[in-house]
Amino acid sequence: MFLDEVSLMEELPNSGEMTLQITLIEDRETLKSKLSQIKETLANHPGNAPLELRLNDNENGSPIRMRSKTVSVDPSPETLEELGELLGQTQLKLVKSSNNTRR
Repeated sequence: MFLDEVSLMEELPNSGEMTLQITLIEDRETLKSKLSQIKETLANHPGNAPLELRLNDNENGSPIRMRSKTVSVDPSPETLEELGELLGQTQLKLVKSSNNTRR
């Protein structure tokens, strides 16, 4: 076993190595009403974590995954709390960024 790199846990969320994944499972009307609030919250918390949206369309069954090329967010506890109040904590995840994301 080899150890290539060590990072402090408090530095990891906004290092660009973690992606904020938001899963949206609301119906279309509910989603339309929340999108402006989601955009505002993300705009108020810019950072280095790439953003990925997963839309679960109940009609088609398969989630649609979209990674933003222009929006990066600070996944601080404050940001996650605001988004959690809006969407529910279960719809938010911090996941390891894949190699093709920017830093």
